[in-house]
This record gives sequence, C-alpha cells and structure tokens, in this order.
Amino acid sequence: MLKLVYGCLAFSLVACIFLFVAAARSGDGFHGMTKSMGDALNSGATVLDADRDGAITQTGNGKVAGYRRSGDETWSTKFDRFKETPSNPYGAGANDATAWCMTACPTALVGFESGYSAFGGVSERFVDELNKLSPKSEDVMALTGRDTAFLRVSPPTNATPQLYVLESSGRFTLLGVLNPSEVQPVQPRDRAVVGSARGKVGVLGQVALRAGRWQATDRSITEVGLKNVCVSDDERWIGAVGTRISRTAFGSASGAAFGPPVTSGTCTVDENGTTAIFTPRSAPETVVAARYSAGGRTIWRHDFGAQRLLSPAGSPIVVTQAADGNVTAIDALTGRNTYSGKLVGVPFVCEDGSIVTADRQGHPHWVLSGKAAKPQ
Repeated sequence: MLKLVYGCLAFSLVACIFLFVAAARSGDGFHGMTKSMGDALNSGATVLDADRDGAITQTGNGKVAGYRRSGDETWSTKFDRFKETPSNPYGAGANDATAWCMTACPTALVGFESGYSAFGGVSERFVDELNKLSPKSEDVMALTGRDTAFLRVSPPTNATPQLYVLESSGRFTLLGVLNPSEVQPVQPRDRAVVGSARGKVGVLGQVALRAGRWQATDRSITEVGLKNVCVSDDERWIGAVGTRISRTAFGSASGAAFGPPVTSGTCTVDENGTTAIFTPRSAPETVVAARYSAGGRTIWRHDFGAQRLLSPAGSPIVVTQAADGNVTAIDALTGRNTYSGKLVGVPFVCEDGSIVTADRQGHPHWVLSGKAAKPQ
C-alpha cells in the first residue's frame, strides 16, 4: 500500500514538472497554461452589475455577457483574462472586467484592461471620450442612466485629483471639487451629492444639472468620513456613518449624532428615519443593523454576528452572508425578514434591492426582485 502511495506521488510530481516545462517552452508561457485551465474550468462566474431588469456576468474563461430578466442573452464579448498586463505581470494571475448598467441592464459600459466598451445602446461618443481619458476603474466614481460619468482626474498641471463630469455629447466639465472621495447620484439623476476629503474633515456638497450643464452648488455640510453616505429619494436628507451615525437636512449644518460609536458602516435614509448597518467599536468583528427615528430613537435592531455585509449604501434591503453560505435579507424600513437561504458563492445585491446569482456558465438567476426603477 505504501509503495502505491509513493508511486502516485512520484507520478504527480513528474506530471507537474512536465506541465511547467511545456508552459515555459510555449509561446504563451505560463499565460498559456493558466488560460487553458480557465477555459477548462469555466467556473467562478460572477455578476458584475445587475438590476431588476437584467444582469451583466463574467465567466471564468473571460466571457462577459448581458442578459435580460427573461434569461435572453442580448450581447456578449470575450477577453483574455490571463493576458500579461501591468496589473498581472507574467500573466500568472487573472484579470477581471468592470461593468456599470446604464439606464437599465443589460445596457452597459464595460471596462477592460485595454479600455472601455459600450453594449446595448450606450453612446459610442461617450465611450470614445472616456477612453481618451483612460481613467482607472476606481476613478470612475459614478455613472448615471443619461450616459454621464463622474470622474476623479489629476490634471497634468496639478497633482491634486479633481472632480470632472463627462456627458454623452463628449462635453467634459471641471466641477471644482478637490480630492473627491464619494459621489452619490440622486434620482431622477439630475443631482448628486459629492464628498471631498480635506484632512480629517470632509465636506459634502451638491452638484446639479442646470440649463443642461453640471454645476457645483454652494450648499455643503461638514462630516468626518465620507465613504459611507446615503441620500433620500426626495433629495432632502443625507445620512452618514462616520465615527457615529448622523442625519442631516441637506444644506444645513451637520445633524446630531446618535447610536453607538462605530468603526465602519453604511446606511439608507428617508423622511421618517435612518437605517444604519455598522460594526460597533465595542465589537468590530460583528455586523449590526438598526433603524432610528428622525430624532435618533432606536426602532428595531438586528445583530448578525460575524457575517459580511453585501448590500450597498442606500439599498432598500440589508443583506448579509454567513461563512456557511446562508444569506439573510431584511427590509431596511420595517426590519422584517424578506429572504433567508443558503446560496453558492457570493450573491450580487443591487441598489434597487434585487439579489442575483450566476451559474457556472454565467446565466443569472434572481433570488429576489427589487423595486421598479424610477423613470429616467
């Protein structure tokens, strides 16, 4: 028996050596080997972006496709995930695409290492102008359904990043916001709340579409920490989760803080109150969701323990996933359970509250459908 085990180990070692030698001799090197493995496995499909109408997915072998809610594939493309790039030296790892739904999925802008591409009706001129700027995916801070992009760009004459807006017409406008850290478009997508880091204190301001041009307004509030900001649908309220939870009427001074001291979190806000999802400073390994009245009184609270938060800021549902794959979703207003079940992989949670998964071939499945999008 022991001889058999040793024989198997020796065979495995010889096989590995053979594979590495073959890869080294081939024109593609290790890139060729990892690409072949990716094509063979075709696993690890992920949802890049989605809403209640459609989804954009990527499979392990580099196929990116747009699907309608009906399951129909409306477009697809394929890229080499294992190509040697500055972010993937020697082609030893894998590249991934980035996608943003424009107006409604599966209309989308997709970003690759080589640049951006439009699918499903996005303005080609918009994409051409975006590619001229060559922004990194993390510098595309927000996109709206009107083919408008908020970008963090460092001008050639100034190393300080500034906020620009690129419109479908190709017009490129400087908004005069230094060190932008957060952009939250507000329905019906003609306004946005902008965060700007200034030392330890940030400033929340507003930009608006006026007479067909985006302009920065003079209304702003100060806040510590700007990455976790939410805006009410009626544009009247701003919630923030910094060192504490706060709620502010837009254009007013920072509102009173409430809730416990926190280390991080996100929120959703409306005229009646604020729902915050946070990790308490007293227990930084746990996730807590709580609903507070407009005056800061606790209405309900859920302790999720050592689970990870999946829902984005401003989502109408709070979604967490445990280590065993069990997913829980609660309504952000009432705190009532809307879904509980075990899912394979990490599901995608949309801004509208939809929960979407993808099978190994990239076909999306809606576990839960969110609210209908407002007219653009």
